[in-house]
Parts: sequence; C-alpha cells; structure tokens
Amino acid sequence: GINAALDITRRHGIVAQIGEPGETKVAISPSDQLIRKKLTYYGSWYFKMHEWDEIADFIVNKIGNERAEEIVSHRFPLEEKAIGEAFRLFDERKTYKVVFTP
Repeated sequence: GINAALDITRRHGIVAQIGEPGETKVAISPSDQLIRKKLTYYGSWYFKMHEWDEIADFIVNKIGNERAEEIVSHRFPLEEKAIGEAFRLFDERKTYKVVFTP
C-alpha cells in the first residue's frame, strides 16, 4: 500500500498516489517516511485517459523501471479472460499493482 510506496522511494524522491487503496485510513510516520527523506507527495483522485501516457513516462523516467517493478504484484495479457481474472483478484484484494501487456 501507501506505506510500501513511501518506504521504497529514494531520498528526495516523488510519490504520486492516484485514487484510493482499499483501506481509506492508513497509519504513516510523516517524520520517518516523508520529512527526513525529503519526499514530495502528490495525490490525485484519478487521471483522464489522455494523461496515461504522461503518467507512464513519469514512472519510467523519474522512478525507473527497476523501482517501478517493486510495486507490481501481477502481470496479465491484454485479453478479455485475463482482464476478468485481474478484476476478480483485485475485488478479492489479492493484488497490489497490476500490469497488462499486449
């Protein structure tokens, strides 16, 4: 969840939270997880579809592929059956971040 994102972000890094996780109340340690690491934290309810390319570029260019991989729990092919399975697991709260590949 958000604690994992804050914990793995490097010093002077940026955390962008898009939407809300299943848990709406999360205990964080502002001093340890934000202030001492000098993090920048952005929150947004959602992004419009035309902004997804910009978000993907941000993740790859600012966070880096290796760090981004740490938050991905599942990968699925971009097929109807797999998408259904992904949403089922999401609804059961068995996923973290999911990546769909063509």
